[in-house]
Amino acid sequence: MPGVTSTASEAQKAEHVVTMLLEKNIKMLALDFDQTLISVHTGGSWRQGAKSLVQHVRPCFAVLIPAMLRHNLFVTIATYSKQPELIQEVLQQAFPDSPTEKIVIQASTREWMEQQQRDSGGEILGKEGHIAAIITELYQRTHAIIHPEEILLLDDNLDNVRTAVEFRHRGFQIKDDVSLDSIKRYVNCI
Repeated sequence: MPGVTSTASEAQKAEHVVTMLLEKNIKMLALDFDQTLISVHTGGSWRQGAKSLVQHVRPCFAVLIPAMLRHNLFVTIATYSKQPELIQEVLQQAFPDSPTEKIVIQASTREWMEQQQRDSGGEILGKEGHIAAIITELYQRTHAIIHPEEILLLDDNLDNVRTAVEFRHRGFQIKDDVSLDSIKRYVNCI
């Protein structure tokens, strides 16, 4: 990956995390984008291009995402960002050897938010609307049926994580010091 190198031990850790996720019957990873997949916040209006964001992809995800895709786990992005095209470009540039076209991105575009407002009566429940849209998209693409307990949300926002858990998903809050070791410890406790 441009700008990020991984050691053999990090690749082995990522493989171990994936094996643990499979053993725990986790089929879908829902990742927040800002301050989760990347270490900065774009504010939903990033103007400096994808290349400048690639350097902010967290090292643990630089090795974990390709490992998950190799094992056919669903990797998805559930984000309040309004820039899905930028996110897709970041994914393509950050993971050039991985099938990033398989990653479903549900961003909070104006059209999608308007539909959510109509459907939910104005109530926003964390990333649940995003996750529901992603599950629908995955079903349309692959006919996969994903149950709530088969989803792991990784998000820097604790309220989003708590809401996910209330909806029977797994949830892990991403902090600035996130590493494969911290993700591995969490997955081990599921």
